[in-house]
Amino acid sequence: MSSLEININQLNCRVECSLFKYWTMLDEINNFSSHFESGKIYALVGKGWNGGWALSYFLTGRSEENERCYDSVYVNGEKANSLLFRKIACYIGEGVSEHPFQSIKRYRNKFTRKLFGIKTVAEQIQQGILFSNNRYSYEDVAAMFELTGVYEHDERNGRVHRPLAYQGNEIWRASMAIGFAYGKKVYAAPLMMPNKDWLNYIIGDYNRRYIELLRSHNSIIIIPVHNDQQVKNWADEIIYL
Repeated sequence: MSSLEININQLNCRVECSLFKYWTMLDEINNFSSHFESGKIYALVGKGWNGGWALSYFLTGRSEENERCYDSVYVNGEKANSLLFRKIACYIGEGVSEHPFQSIKRYRNKFTRKLFGIKTVAEQIQQGILFSNNRYSYEDVAAMFELTGVYEHDERNGRVHRPLAYQGNEIWRASMAIGFAYGKKVYAAPLMMPNKDWLNYIIGDYNRRYIELLRSHNSIIIIPVHNDQQVKNWADEIIYL
């Protein structure tokens, strides 16, 4: 799909959202209707748990238990489902559904990483390029998202050669890079808490360039926030929940 139109009509859904598997939160969206199109950044503004996180999580196909809710959603005129969104979407922070983020407790060493099939960021980007026939090389994608350690050959000296969980504050742009390598066209973030560092890591002045890079490649970007002051100068459209 070179371009997308997502139409939502009267969506009602309760979603158990997760952030890095550390904790979960039940969020609910009611009677929501909207239209999303390629090449735009959308901010979902709502105080508390007004459905922004639920919608972001839902539109990355991570809510299979609510499959019937997709009856309210159409992509390019066709009825959607969770499988379709897993194919076209990337959950910022965790990457793509082909390689979901797993709890770091499960793979503290190289042996358990191998046992659970945990790939490094570099390996995920390379696999994504092969999967999607992406015209960009691994080096191109790493440079675009300014990932560190590309020309090193081990994880001690090259952060990109570590699993996503070990990326520190690069985890946000590393996950976007993985999605970009796979050719994803929808990027949705977890709820941006106003008192948390990850708000600046994703939409701060420095990191905003990566969001705008995705927009320039005709993607849909969805970012839930608590107030419009955080996004009013650069979001293409603000949706109040």
